[in-house]
Amino acid sequence: MQFATLATFLASMALTATAAPANSIEVRQEIPHVRATFYRDTGCGRDGSSYGDDYDPLQNTTATGLSTCMNLPSSFNFPSTYFNETGSLTRTIRFYDLPCSQLTTVDSGHHIDITPGSVGCQTLTLKSYVTL
Repeated sequence: MQFATLATFLASMALTATAAPANSIEVRQEIPHVRATFYRDTGCGRDGSSYGDDYDPLQNTTATGLSTCMNLPSSFNFPSTYFNETGSLTRTIRFYDLPCSQLTTVDSGHHIDITPGSVGCQTLTLKSYVTL
């Protein structure tokens, strides 16, 4: 009789158990993104200047175009950016020298395109980005 009670208890526990939600690191790793290091010079630190900041712009996975525009932090006034990791991208991310509020089309302002797998230094003070 005790075995039946124990079995019933364990079965009820199994039915009520829920999976723990993924932590933010696991969720972030699933979203395509770019790893970007911002520098205070125009050569991505080649002149020995230290980097200014790091940022991971996320690719929009449900929409494309101007509606996906995201501003970079307003404190980011760095003239060059080294794109370290782009392998998780599935679409192109376009970076602009203008904030979202000043973009009228996806071709507005000066911009650079970062495609899946492309890495390297880009010289442009970045203010916003969209997923193409």
